[in-house]
Amino acid sequence: MAARLCAEYPRPMSPARKLLEEALQFDDDTRATLALELMDSLSRPDMRDDASWVEEIERRARRALSGETQGIDVDDAVEQITRDLGL
Repeated sequence: MAARLCAEYPRPMSPARKLLEEALQFDDDTRATLALELMDSLSRPDMRDDASWVEEIERRARRALSGETQGIDVDDAVEQITRDLGL
């Protein structure tokens, strides 16, 4: 997807763009590692956010285990998210 976006929006070659084009040539695992490292470098998470996520995950797990809600297939979830985001 990133390669497609780069091709659709040609701009003068900046150092960041050159680096991106080089990084897109890496294998999947290397690109994933690089992406995670870049995301981690943007900001450190607030520990209060972690507590909120844990509470939400526990709430959802309790609902699923009690039968109150049912999950959906991961492929269906990805399809729905992709559609909702207009990708």
